[in-house]
Amino acid sequence: MKRTNFPNESEDLTYTTQEEPIILSKPLLDLLLKDKKPPEVISLYCFYYYTAKWQKTNQPKASTNYVANGLRWSNDKVREVKQRLRRLRLIKDIQIRNKKGQITAHYIKINFLWSHDKVHHQDFPEHGQFQTMEIKRGNALSTNNKTSSSEIFKNGYITKGMFDKFWKLYPRKDGKGKALKSWNELCTQKSKANQRPRWREVKNAIRAQIKTERWQEKEFIPLPATWLNQTRWIDDPAEMKRFNKEKIKEGTMKKIKVMNEWYDVTWRNDRWETRNEEGKRIYLRDDRFFLCVNDETWEP
Repeated sequence: MKRTNFPNESEDLTYTTQEEPIILSKPLLDLLLKDKKPPEVISLYCFYYYTAKWQKTNQPKASTNYVANGLRWSNDKVREVKQRLRRLRLIKDIQIRNKKGQITAHYIKINFLWSHDKVHHQDFPEHGQFQTMEIKRGNALSTNNKTSSSEIFKNGYITKGMFDKFWKLYPRKDGKGKALKSWNELCTQKSKANQRPRWREVKNAIRAQIKTERWQEKEFIPLPATWLNQTRWIDDPAEMKRFNKEKIKEGTMKKIKVMNEWYDVTWRNDRWETRNEEGKRIYLRDDRFFLCVNDETWEP
């Protein structure tokens, strides 16, 4: 089944490489705030980050004089704050030597940035000279920080840290524990079609489905865990019409075809019920069966 495409107005903002925000994740800020003078290490780290962005690497060339001029600090202050960043393991000095062991270039490796496993050529511009905006590689935050914001937005796929965003957006607030379990399991799936979705898909799907006729009544909104387990973000909102709620007499029996199988069902408690092969009561909703005892999905 193809994924549902939604209107462009629901999509997230996108940025060019140099226009995208400089993001400091919470774990990173927690680390920086442990310093004796947090404003200084934050300033220097951000300056290195800024330099790394326009140089398109996580190992920018940024001499002490260059940084001092940019931050209007003395050279001694730059060296002192730089040493504190090294102690926090947020930066590392990289020296390039020739075959004779002589230092030919000096760079600053910024941790928590995407690494391209390369060092800049010695002729790479150092002092903010003009460069083109084009870049074919990502350069937000690094994959070497498992809890950083880069993990959340890398390739757009959902991660465990985004559950609160999903829960806030999803209109039915039942079974949060089961929903969290389903979300975490989904985040461990490979990023393939109909498995681990992108956050944009999830968000746009909920926003579109919440406007459908069917979701105007809470009883027809799937439980959050069910919605995740059944990859309901790929459902077409145009097909989500209001169910016919005609008055049915209690105990009415009929045959219903579900997933290409016929079932004898009985109308009880305002829903169609039957029993599975194990004798457990199951009920029908949204063309799927659920266990009456706990609302978990049941499949033959």
